Amino acid sequence: MCKTASPRKWMIRRHRTDPQERMNGFTRRQCWDYCRRCIRHGVNRGARGRMGQQSHKVQRTHPADAGWRSQHQGARIMVRLSHRGICVSDIAVSERFYREALGFEPYQDHGIIEGPDMSRTMEIPDVRLRAVMLKRPDGPVIELLQFLNPPATGAREKRSTLQYGLVHISFYVDDIDSWATRITEAGGTVYEETRAYFAGNTTTLLYCTDPDGVRVELMNAPGEAERFSHSGICVDDIEVAVSYYEALGFVPAENYVLDEGYDWLGVINEVPGIKLRAQMVRDPEGNTIELLKVFEPASFGSRERQPLNRFGLTHLAFWDDDPTATAAMLTDRGGYFVEEAHVKTPAIELMHGADPNGVRIELMRLPSSVGS
Repeated sequence: MCKTASPRKWMIRRHRTDPQERMNGFTRRQCWDYCRRCIRHGVNRGARGRMGQQSHKVQRTHPADAGWRSQHQGARIMVRLSHRGICVSDIAVSERFYREALGFEPYQDHGIIEGPDMSRTMEIPDVRLRAVMLKRPDGPVIELLQFLNPPATGAREKRSTLQYGLVHISFYVDDIDSWATRITEAGGTVYEETRAYFAGNTTTLLYCTDPDGVRVELMNAPGEAERFSHSGICVDDIEVAVSYYEALGFVPAENYVLDEGYDWLGVINEVPGIKLRAQMVRDPEGNTIELLKVFEPASFGSRERQPLNRFGLTHLAFWDDDPTATAAMLTDRGGYFVEEAHVKTPAIELMHGADPNGVRIELMRLPSSVGS
């Protein structure tokens, strides 16, 4: 889903100096600045975005608490986003696309992944796959998964923005036409019929897809630097989704209520008269997720977790100091985890579950933290 306004320039980032003055990773000055900005921008009192639509009232978490959870004896637990997963039909083709068209660079090559532990945690018998991770210079990481056994299934086509679950990835770009040309040349598809212009915000938008049908949104807006912007999730209930992702270190940010049947919104979504709310949530490192609640027409599709070997966006993965505690908290907030998929090896601990809308969530513990 598209943006109609830019992320706040005052987005909080973690502070890495002056440890004596930090409050859970933020200096007192940052916390004070955040509180002043909350007052200035109307947090908890229905702030208006640049479009002028009245926002819903949503409680924001103080930045000193973002990403941190208090544990039973006062210990602090850190959860942070690792990557977004994508199931592809040909890893060489997809790697070329994401590198040449979208600016990702080689990061980690896991080679062939197989064995009983992987079959258990992925819930796929006799699984065998190739995994490559790519990273953009501005930070975001994706994991490309090509399943060799059993082969991946599902439609390799553009997913509806009304369908529950992971919908798209989005970029701010300096020149939409040059990016569209690169996307075509790298094996993707450009949907010119989705090109839309929002005059009130002088923003141009266009949808494309990768070689396997993953939606890629391009946005051009004056003053916005070229960068990865966000990934989107179509949800049933915004407040439930916000509460869930707060447990993973995200806090509510921009909130757009687009419920007047705007023509440009219908064009970009290919749904005339669509009405929706777009609530951004952001973590202390700047990773952003867009939670989309469509009012009209009704959203559709399964809200159950899909197999990992299903083409398209597959999962969100997080590093976590205590995945068991996180899983319990997320379960209390409408998600669930599968105990049979909980694996501990000498190298890593893995847990798989889902958010309230069926988005697969993977929790990973670093080797130094894995217990017996």
